[in-house]
Amino acid sequence: SQQKFDSLQTSFLRREDSILKLKRQGQKYKKWVNYNSGIEDESNRVLNEYQSQTNENNDQYRTQSFEKSFSRKEISKFNLNSATLEDLLGVNGIGQVFAERITKYRESLGGFHDQNQLMEVYKIDSTAVRQVWKHLEGDMKPYKKLKINKDDFKILLQHPYLEYEDVKLIFKNRPIGSLEALKRIFPKRYLKLEPYIDYQL
Repeated sequence: SQQKFDSLQTSFLRREDSILKLKRQGQKYKKWVNYNSGIEDESNRVLNEYQSQTNENNDQYRTQSFEKSFSRKEISKFNLNSATLEDLLGVNGIGQVFAERITKYRESLGGFHDQNQLMEVYKIDSTAVRQVWKHLEGDMKPYKKLKINKDDFKILLQHPYLEYEDVKLIFKNRPIGSLEALKRIFPKRYLKLEPYIDYQL
C-alpha cells in the first residue's frame, strides 16, 4: 500500500544516516555493504509490490471507465429513409434545423439510395454527416420514383436533380425506355438520376 511504501522510505532514509555514521566511525566496509544491501532488497520488494498493486488498480479503473463509457454512448440504429425527427435529433451534432432539412430533402428526392447523399443537404457539414452515418443500418432504396414518360412538367421539375432545361430535354426525347436512352440525354448525370426513374410507358 501507499502507507507501507511511505513508511519504508522513511525507514530507509534513517538507516542511511546510520550507515554514514558507521563509515565516519571507521566501521568495516563489508558490514556497511551488507546492511545497505539488505535495505535495498527490502525496498525493492515493497516497491515492486506497490507498483504491482498500482498497475492492477489502474487496469481495473480503465476497464470500468471503458464499460461506463460504452454504456453511455450506446448508438441507436435506424434506416435513413424511415428515420423520424426524434431519431435524427438523437444524433450528436444534429439539431432541429438539420433534422428537418434532412427529412425535407428526403421527401423531395423520394428517398435516399446512398448515404453520401446526406452531403447534399443544405449547409450540412461533414462532421454532422459522419455522426449520422454511425447510426445507419439497412438498405436504402428510393420509395418514390419519377414516371419519366408520364409525369407532367411541373412534377418532374420538383425533383432536386432536375432543372428546367433538363425537363425540357425529357419531354423532347420521350419516350425514354432504358438506361441507355437516359445516358444519351444526360451523359454526365444518368447514374445519379437512374435510381429515381420509372421507365413505364
